[in-house]
Amino acid sequence: MNAPCPHARPRHAPALRRAFSLLEAIVGVAIATAFLGAIALFTTNLGDSRARLARTSREIDCAVRTIVDSAFHKAAGIVDRERAQLDRGAQLLLQKETLGEEDLRAFRSAQPAVTA
Repeated sequence: MNAPCPHARPRHAPALRRAFSLLEAIVGVAIATAFLGAIALFTTNLGDSRARLARTSREIDCAVRTIVDSAFHKAAGIVDRERAQLDRGAQLLLQKETLGEEDLRAFRSAQPAVTA
């Protein structure tokens, strides 16, 4: 029995090299495809998330603006309705410079209560 020469190439070596090269190419394409698919999915979801975040932010801004506008109009209405009382209170404060609890009680008892 002759021992094969360690430096000799088997005759199917070129076919094996081609098969491994083809296998490497297929695996490389599969990995690249999976990687690009994951990136595409991530960026699509990221874009959707940004759009949802922007939409939610606009909705919150509109809701807050509505609440603040409503409170402003309510406060402006009270100031307009109670203008005379505010002016008298300002005059009293200018005269005395400091109003204590008794001064405020006397002032409020002489005036009708503010209604919201």
